[in-house]
Amino acid sequence: MKSNNAMQSRSIPVVFSPRYDMHLGGIEKRHPFDTRKYGRVFQMLCERSILTGSDHHAPRPVSEAELLVVHTRTYLQSLESAENIAMVAEVGELRSVPVSLLKSHLLEPMLHATGGTLLGVELALQHGWAVNLGAGYHHAKADKGSGFCYFADINLAIHKFLRLRPQSRLMVLDLDAHQGNGVEATLAGDPRVAVVDLFNEGTFPCDLEARRFIQYPFPLKSGCGTDEYLKLLRRELPRILDEERPSFLIYNAGTDILDGDPLGLLAISKEGILERDLLVFVEAQRRGIPILMVLSGGYTQLSAGIIADSLSTIIPMMKARMRA
Repeated sequence: MKSNNAMQSRSIPVVFSPRYDMHLGGIEKRHPFDTRKYGRVFQMLCERSILTGSDHHAPRPVSEAELLVVHTRTYLQSLESAENIAMVAEVGELRSVPVSLLKSHLLEPMLHATGGTLLGVELALQHGWAVNLGAGYHHAKADKGSGFCYFADINLAIHKFLRLRPQSRLMVLDLDAHQGNGVEATLAGDPRVAVVDLFNEGTFPCDLEARRFIQYPFPLKSGCGTDEYLKLLRRELPRILDEERPSFLIYNAGTDILDGDPLGLLAISKEGILERDLLVFVEAQRRGIPILMVLSGGYTQLSAGIIADSLSTIIPMMKARMRA
């Protein structure tokens, strides 16, 4: 982990490593998830002078000891099998790939991105905000992974925050199109954590057991449009923040709510996503709540550009507030 002095030397609390991108001879393209969107987002932000090549924070990969805070040893050992790795990725062709390659080209990037979420907790507490240009693996449970999610980075971040601030409460705001069942099941109703989840109830994972642990569930119908979505968020988010008064907010900012996303099956416009992200940051900052954003899902080639457009507004706004 970076030292405090190292973190203070960079004013922009954005976490990224080129190791986030996944390269596996093109087989990874059999899944609709854009496994190289992280580097594409970073490149776009640099091209727009929102970031430079050196003013971000590069994380170390999360360690096995850290993973064991949430995950069972049996589950982590199961990832020594190509069969099990392929099952979580939902890409059957991966079964024929040597496990050493799967670990170095698929799991290692996710270990780095999970480490990025943990680093993001420290940065958000120091600066009032942070963005990890990756992760948001909200389907991973203690004893299993699914939906291309291997490591429960959000749950690990929750544990880290509560270790640093044991008397505090935090909130997980999950605006990915899919129910964050891994986060919810692993928390199992921890009273220190409030979960707000807007999700398409008609698609994966339909996890009714985990749904019992969502304090603020907002199930949506397939095809839910921009106006309906933003009206709900504008009405409910300020109310819930005022009611819960969390000391920290983890924002899972999936772009799979985009109209035309083959897995999200909602119908939110690009402009609606940009407004959503800005609304979340403004409402958090209005209340002085540190916020950590992770990217989560997004299953079209448009995803990286939308994220870059959103952060092209949010990062300058947050930098200006830091200087104020």
